[in-house]
Amino acid sequence: MNDASPWRRAARLLALAWGVGGVALLLLQAVIRLTPRAVEPLVDGSAGPVHLGLYLLSVLFNGYAEGYRAFQKQFSPRVVVRAFWLAEHPRPVLLLVAPLFCMGHLHATRRRLILAWG
Repeated sequence: MNDASPWRRAARLLALAWGVGGVALLLLQAVIRLTPRAVEPLVDGSAGPVHLGLYLLSVLFNGYAEGYRAFQKQFSPRVVVRAFWLAEHPRPVLLLVAPLFCMGHLHATRRRLILAWG
């Protein structure tokens, strides 16, 4: 991102912010919408001890498998790399849909598209 033009640098930073920030906003929306359902068994007391144990095991397993292995080691780095690529190679259409591009839903290899949409 070494460019002499301050406008070009600002445009690149804006592309990065829109791509990564848009993905963060989509994830935040999912967390806000799903949290009430996730804590419902804990709040209303409908789960017995066995259910609570299985609930805890499920949270721990998914925290590792989906949170650490999938999200932290694969998804997040890919979002950032694609955002930097978009900032260096701006295309008007891709800039408009930057969050989808950064998540790998557009302008990706066939395998990436199948994984993203499948």
